[in-house]
Amino acid sequence: MKKKSLANLEVYKSKTKTYEEFVKAEDHPRKIEKFTLPYIKNKIVLDVGCGVGKYAKIFGPSSKKYFALDVSEEQLKLAKKNEGNVKKVKFIHSSAEKIPLSDKSVDVVFSSWVISVIKGFRRKKKALQEIDRVLKESGKIFVVEGDSKGEFEEMRGHLKRTEYHNNWLRKQGFKERKIKTYFKFKNMKKAKEIFNEFWGKSISNKIKSEIIKQEIIIFTKTK
Repeated sequence: MKKKSLANLEVYKSKTKTYEEFVKAEDHPRKIEKFTLPYIKNKIVLDVGCGVGKYAKIFGPSSKKYFALDVSEEQLKLAKKNEGNVKKVKFIHSSAEKIPLSDKSVDVVFSSWVISVIKGFRRKKKALQEIDRVLKESGKIFVVEGDSKGEFEEMRGHLKRTEYHNNWLRKQGFKERKIKTYFKFKNMKKAKEIFNEFWGKSISNKIKSEIIKQEIIIFTKTK
């Protein structure tokens, strides 16, 4: 039996509604949005791993054109409902390793919690190569990942794995901006339900509040 994890594609696909609740609770003070939005305005943007469309809905209206790509058809169906009929957003069903866009066609690439869950560094490298291919000269990449500190990572016991991945990104030439934020769920019961769905009872039992502290890193790179 496969271990429950957001990195497991079948779990990600089959629990779409639960994942949507998880995403809504994440970064409650919207620090990612505040940091990234100035770079999005009036730009052609590619959202790699758009999931349920959280950032397509936030960034889409300010962009010149917004491509929202995801490997899961189930996630994309919900994303299309969530983005509110923003005409600038185009949804694409594809993996990050084979992006169906022309060379040097986008100004900004945004990706949240995607590179870290791609299995194997060869595949991660391929995804970054594809991102680089579609990015215009002087274009910018924003990769949002968890830091190896904070309540969220400690709760899941992913500290070493997260730091190993983040060090790999640093070696690819990314700079970083560390941000302290938090999840805020409807109540503690809901938080436990969602964490149990993805990580099991032993992890959900660690939750003591509807607020879970999280430390993240926004990795940035200019082509």
